[in-house]
Amino acid sequence: MIVRRRSYKDLIPVLLCVLILGAGGFFVAYKYIPPDIFNGDGVNGDVVVVVVDEEEEEVDEEKEASITASTPTGSSTGEVGQTLTYSTSANSNIAGSSEYRFDWGDGSYSNWSSSPSASHSWSSPGTYSVRAQARLVTVTLTSEWSLSKTVNIAPETFELSTLVSPARSGTVNPSSGSYDSSTGVTLTAMPASDYYEFDYWSGDASGTSQTITITMDSNKSVVANFKKRYQPIQYTMPPGAIGGSTVTYSKTLKAGETVDGSVQLTGQYYSVDWSYNWTFQILGLGGESTQQWIGHWVNNNYHEFSFTASYAGTYKIRVYHASSYSKNLTIEIWPPGWGYSGS
Repeated sequence: MIVRRRSYKDLIPVLLCVLILGAGGFFVAYKYIPPDIFNGDGVNGDVVVVVVDEEEEEVDEEKEASITASTPTGSSTGEVGQTLTYSTSANSNIAGSSEYRFDWGDGSYSNWSSSPSASHSWSSPGTYSVRAQARLVTVTLTSEWSLSKTVNIAPETFELSTLVSPARSGTVNPSSGSYDSSTGVTLTAMPASDYYEFDYWSGDASGTSQTITITMDSNKSVVANFKKRYQPIQYTMPPGAIGGSTVTYSKTLKAGETVDGSVQLTGQYYSVDWSYNWTFQILGLGGESTQQWIGHWVNNNYHEFSFTASYAGTYKIRVYHASSYSKNLTIEIWPPGWGYSGS
């Protein structure tokens, strides 16, 4: 601070200085000081002018507008064709409406939207970088792209399921599973036992080969169809004449086990034959007849049969004829395992 003594005659320049320096940013103070203040050296009417040489800094209160977008949040993994949703947010130093868009990393972008979330699905597997932008609508200010979120997209997967018909007749390997799109899966049908044999595929597969390959381009449901493996029995029955001719086959069955099949008796017709009748019987453990059928080998020579074993034990099937000539016996029976037990 500078203190100067001035006389009245100097006042006018000082006042001009006040006006000029005041306009330039200085503060000027002046005061009348009696002569004795300056030890008698002053002159009556002197004026002391105090000049404070202190510049005030001007503050520019106007702020520059800015906006940034946050790194997108959402799932880090997915698969081809799966729709995933991602979100971002805007950070701005001024108030105003914001809009958002996303770069999906596969050459496509979302539209600008007032919603901070958007959804997308990828058509190919791979690793993608998802980033976001924000903009202030009121001042038309757009942010730089945000930091990226890495998203790993796996190939699309499909489910395979298999069935067997009839139940418990066999198996399919593999029986089920999840497979990448376009994967070729080799299926093999295996009969459960000698009771069955493979017949054909149905559902989402076809063909009669026991082993096939299918392409997993959608969810697949495949049916392996098996058929009963009937035991063939062929026997030439000798002439029966008056005493008749008989043949017997037997098998041990479980209680509740079902037996079915067909029997046929054929031969040359002779008008002098003793009898044209023939008999089919199923005999239980004690020799009781469980099922009996009487045919005519000329015009009623074929019979289908089915029965369920009421107890565990050995059952017999018996065929009898009274023709004077030999006859051809054909039996198809399931389950297999019947053996010749006498005539």
